[in-house]
Amino acid sequence: MANKLLDQAFKELGPSFKELIEKNVEPFELIGQEDDGYLDDPDGVIEFLREVGAPICADDNGRLYLGKVAEPCVGAGCRISAKCPVGSKVGSFHTHPLVGVWPSYPDIMTSSQEHERFFCIGGRLVDDKPYAACYIPTGKTFYTDPFKPMYRFSEEPAESIRFWRGEPEADAEYLLEIFSDADLDNELGDYYEVEGDTPEERGAKIRAIIERDDELPPEYFEMSDGSGGEWDELDSYSPEQGERLMEEAFKRLSMFFIAEGRYL
Repeated sequence: MANKLLDQAFKELGPSFKELIEKNVEPFELIGQEDDGYLDDPDGVIEFLREVGAPICADDNGRLYLGKVAEPCVGAGCRISAKCPVGSKVGSFHTHPLVGVWPSYPDIMTSSQEHERFFCIGGRLVDDKPYAACYIPTGKTFYTDPFKPMYRFSEEPAESIRFWRGEPEADAEYLLEIFSDADLDNELGDYYEVEGDTPEERGAKIRAIIERDDELPPEYFEMSDGSGGEWDELDSYSPEQGERLMEEAFKRLSMFFIAEGRYL
């Protein structure tokens, strides 16, 4: 059953995976940071380390397709929509900017919390060719020692990239999920001309507008100073290392996931 789902995923989603990878994942390049170097320019961080993602949806006939693609973002702060135009969400896909499409701990936890049937990650491997791997949970609860690296690869990275991971901007779907109607009136009331006797009434009208437009007013983002975030570090491996390390990652995860990777 799992192999059948993997075959279906690559057959029906492979072209969409390839398109997103070719558009958003840059060919391998050494940044060449010095020991005390770092990447903190927001445009530079997005250029080198951006990711995009989308829900994997199943229509009423069970055919798989990608839903709305999220705006480029960086790492653990990325959010993928849970909405599908037709049918329902069954999984998710996102890109990795560096060589290697093994899942991070946040990737695994997010998929589990969303009750996804499977998830896929895309990037580039040998000769910078587009490559994707899909992961189907075996049912065993994933565990990793928080005090040890999740992967203990046999090869050293080509370099480590230190960068400033800024807090992601809120999106419409996220705010609708976490805010009550009264909260929406308090947070966004200045940007909408709606009438109502109570915060709940005004907030309900604001919610309806946001659901219809699927976006927040540009003025809302102008109020953010963009100062939130933290320093982070990612290991960057060469394309020649990619296939070998993918096999090591698959072996590490074999108790928890049925996994397969393919060039697209």
